Amino acid sequence: MISLLLKHLPQKYKSVHIWFMYYSVLGLYAAFASELSVRIPEKPFFAMVGIATATVFVVGTAFILKKERVWAKYFEQKRYCQQGAL
Repeated sequence: MISLLLKHLPQKYKSVHIWFMYYSVLGLYAAFASELSVRIPEKPFFAMVGIATATVFVVGTAFILKKERVWAKYFEQKRYCQQGAL
């Protein structure tokens, strides 16, 4: 969180930070889905892990790419608001 609050940090790095944080959370969701899927009896372990991980990352990446413009606009707008206040 501190990196987002630094005033001297360029705005484009803040949106990159958000992007990496979302992928970190996607990894946690993928691990959770994989853990749930391997608990199904009589199913192949590696196939279930692969399917669960791929599904989470495909859906999550589509969401991230959709929201990327929104984040860029938000941080760009925030930059102009901060410059106007100076």
